[in-house]
Amino acid sequence: MSNIKLLDSCPVNRAEQTDLANRLISPVLDGDIDPIEAVVKAKSIIEALTKFLNDDRIKDCTMSEIEKYGKETSWNGAKLAIKEVGVKYDYTDCSDPIYEDLLQQKQLLDKKIKDREVFLKSLSGRTTIVDDETGEVSTIIPPVRMASQGYSITFSK
Repeated sequence: MSNIKLLDSCPVNRAEQTDLANRLISPVLDGDIDPIEAVVKAKSIIEALTKFLNDDRIKDCTMSEIEKYGKETSWNGAKLAIKEVGVKYDYTDCSDPIYEDLLQQKQLLDKKIKDREVFLKSLSGRTTIVDDETGEVSTIIPPVRMASQGYSITFSK
């Protein structure tokens, strides 16, 4: 079997992963490598490896190889096991009237909550309101806007 050069020096355990990460981080922090170039290349590798790992052909041949050893095997300390992943249930054909009623209530509540959040975001300062039904007076404080700075990387086709 031919080797893919990129995978020749690939880490195979958590300690080696940490070591590789540190070896990638240090030259960027030391100013030896342009951080933009480094993160674009790293992101590109991540996307390529994600495509590789998510490819149904790779999944199928890997599962076939694992099955040769039963339901699990290991390679260089990494354990591979066949198991159910991403279990989901489809409730659309249950015909349960209670479930359907609860879904309708949830949708109505979700819409009311979303509408109220829009109202709260529109407030510019403390606002006093009076409940028409109870006469209760409340002071509403606008929500605190929280954000962090980051960056995105988009690749051309």
